[in-house]
Amino acid sequence: MPRVFSDGEFHRRIAGVREIMDRLGVDAVVCTSVHNIVYFSGFFYVLPYGRYAAVVVPLKGEPVIITPRIEAGRVRDFTWLGDVRVYTDTENTVAGTVRLINEVLNENGVAEGKLGVEEDSIPVVLWKALRDSLPKADLIDVSDPIEEMRMVKSQEEIDLTRKLATLCDVAAAAVDENIRVGDTELEVSQRAEAALCIEYARLFPEFDYTAGQLGAKGGSRIWGHAGAIGRRFQEGDLVALWANPLVMGYFSTIARKRVIGKISPELQRYHDIAMEAQDRGIDAVRPGARFSDVDDAALKVFEKHGVAEHKGFGTGHSHGLMGPFWGREKKGEYRRYNDTVLEPGMITSMEPSLFVPGVGVLMLNDMILVTNDGREVMTSYPRDFRSISA
Repeated sequence: MPRVFSDGEFHRRIAGVREIMDRLGVDAVVCTSVHNIVYFSGFFYVLPYGRYAAVVVPLKGEPVIITPRIEAGRVRDFTWLGDVRVYTDTENTVAGTVRLINEVLNENGVAEGKLGVEEDSIPVVLWKALRDSLPKADLIDVSDPIEEMRMVKSQEEIDLTRKLATLCDVAAAAVDENIRVGDTELEVSQRAEAALCIEYARLFPEFDYTAGQLGAKGGSRIWGHAGAIGRRFQEGDLVALWANPLVMGYFSTIARKRVIGKISPELQRYHDIAMEAQDRGIDAVRPGARFSDVDDAALKVFEKHGVAEHKGFGTGHSHGLMGPFWGREKKGEYRRYNDTVLEPGMITSMEPSLFVPGVGVLMLNDMILVTNDGREVMTSYPRDFRSISA
């Protein structure tokens, strides 16, 4: 089966985690999260349904992927790893996963050594079972260093994100073309998604289609992460259009604003402020800058215009392996408290927002690549504030 990344890319990742293991004195790492399983194995475990999987990377020896039987065929099609261990539904999923982890650790002679685990994401029940089954092992948290490694993207990851940016632009255009007064948000979203599916099939014919969120929302309600509903569009609506296509766990994003009918001076003012804040945030992105510097640049625009109390959420966040139910890298947040330094190869969103009661949410969202000498805006759909005919 075709894969998103080359074997060489996965070898690079294994070498990177082994550098971390060597530095921390860890004998093996056990990854049980969706994001790190796909990062190290190529298998995107998008529908676990309560069954656990794992990737075990010994400091010396071959990495192993552990999977429930129902996913074994898919794992073998998509992983670059040669060693696939399978448990069945004849045993409890925790017991099966832990039994095979122990098997791999014992084969590599490290069952009594230091074992790296992901404390930020491993289910408590799995952590307890692992601890109880390995009484002489020392469980060490490796979440942060692996996260830091993932934040800087390889050229192959950047190339994938460029395709995702194309999907975002196609999706934004499709939503734009389908907004109609009297139609529901769900109807508009479904028509736009049909267009996105066509482009997705062209770019990624072998991979699962995962839409993330896509569509349009109308009116003044201030909802953050929420999909389209059965509300009908009407004249005067402030309309949010957005798309978040995913490919094998890799997330992308775009958001724009529209108005059905005439754009009022009030709406135009808030949109202009949001765009100015996004511009200043983008300008602040460069190698050596801190994530807090970028957030501060956007917030100062809101403060200058006297609307800082309406700031909705952080200015942006890391991109890459990210999903609605497993989150993103915490050190990649544009927040005033985050002094992590930007490096070439990092990819982030840029979405300073205003949550204005009685008006709605004003924001734009684009993907930004940190380059050697500055930044590149990867999404390119026009940002102008458009009026849609009623």
